[in-house]
Amino acid sequence: MCGRFIFFADDDEERIQALIEESVPGLSGIDKINFKRGEVFPSQNFSVIAESKKHPDVIDMLWGYPPVSKKSSRLLINARAETAEKKFTFSDDFYRRRCLIPATGFYEWNKDKERFLFSDKAGLMFLGGLYQDDRFVILTRSPDSIVRPVHNR
Repeated sequence: MCGRFIFFADDDEERIQALIEESVPGLSGIDKINFKRGEVFPSQNFSVIAESKKHPDVIDMLWGYPPVSKKSSRLLINARAETAEKKFTFSDDFYRRRCLIPATGFYEWNKDKERFLFSDKAGLMFLGGLYQDDRFVILTRSPDSIVRPVHNR
């Protein structure tokens, strides 16, 4: 599960922008990236990279799909990568609307509610996601050996 991620570019905006351009060939709209600084929470807007007119583009979207049930008021913020294509809510998006979410790290909490930050040495990572209209969800998967001691997703 990914309940929050971070994007810090304060002192390093040009380097992060160059890393994004280098990582996503043909990207247009790099000048539209909203370099939000700090934690990104569900229901907030964030710049993601999605295909637009057959090339990757930077698009501001809201993190979270609307609730699918009248019994729930919670946004859907994640989708399990291994089952997304089989779920009604995500299947069409899985095949047609994928996106990349630039981040400098993400948080997970253990069962004692202690928060852990996971980041990459290069200072930039991309979280996989799905989108519909102007909203996105983050794809999660089973944890690797680094995340497993903290959380099961």
